[in-house]
Amino acid sequence: MAADLKQNYCPNNLTVAQKPRRVIAIASFMGSIEAINKVVSALPENFSAAILLVQHLSPKYKSYLPQIVSRHTALAVREAAEGMSLEAGTIYVTPPDRF
Repeated sequence: MAADLKQNYCPNNLTVAQKPRRVIAIASFMGSIEAINKVVSALPENFSAAILLVQHLSPKYKSYLPQIVSRHTALAVREAAEGMSLEAGTIYVTPPDRF
């Protein structure tokens, strides 16, 4: 899987500031952080797609998911916000009050 991701999504001339031609969505539930970390740790820093990470989280608690995920990847990790432009090589995590 990691080799396929590198071959299909990582052109050598990509700069992170470029708009992505592809967007990958990953949906998960609480307890799947190990699987998420395995996937994102296999992605090279010149990954040419934007990634949306949608996890069901309680709005009652602050989420540390962006900080946790960022420890396992060379990609930028940001909390998603309405109206935000997507960039290649960035993982966007939905906030707890959105799904």
